[in-house]
Amino acid sequence: MKFELFFPIKPFTLAQPFGVNGEFYRANDINIFGHNGWDMIGNDGQICRAAHNGIVTFTGEDGKGGLGIVIRTKDKYLYNNDLVYFKTIYWHLKLGTFKVIAGQEVKVGDILAECDNTGFSSGSHLHFGLKPVKKGEQDWE
Repeated sequence: MKFELFFPIKPFTLAQPFGVNGEFYRANDINIFGHNGWDMIGNDGQICRAAHNGIVTFTGEDGKGGLGIVIRTKDKYLYNNDLVYFKTIYWHLKLGTFKVIAGQEVKVGDILAECDNTGFSSGSHLHFGLKPVKKGEQDWE
């Protein structure tokens, strides 16, 4: 089975790609080697939608004031010669606009929330990430 993703916001305009600016993040006490997702231009209040079918495993705040949602696939997909679940991460969402809760099943295109500028951010946008769920890892990490 093939895992397909759809754009969570439209139009899709990439503002910051994966893997860049590692020194900047480490200088701001974020221990990563580079940007861990894609930043997409998302105007304040722009609708963010589920990029795939799955189960909402987290809705809330990240400890730095950022608001986000995590969705895990219901099925496992091949990754590095193993079958694993995947999760997508949607961050910098607007307070009071969440349309989903943890445990809820979503379909591709379902409205999740609105874009904003919450947390470690310099402007309204959507931070979008895709990661395999590693063995022993929580679905929402």
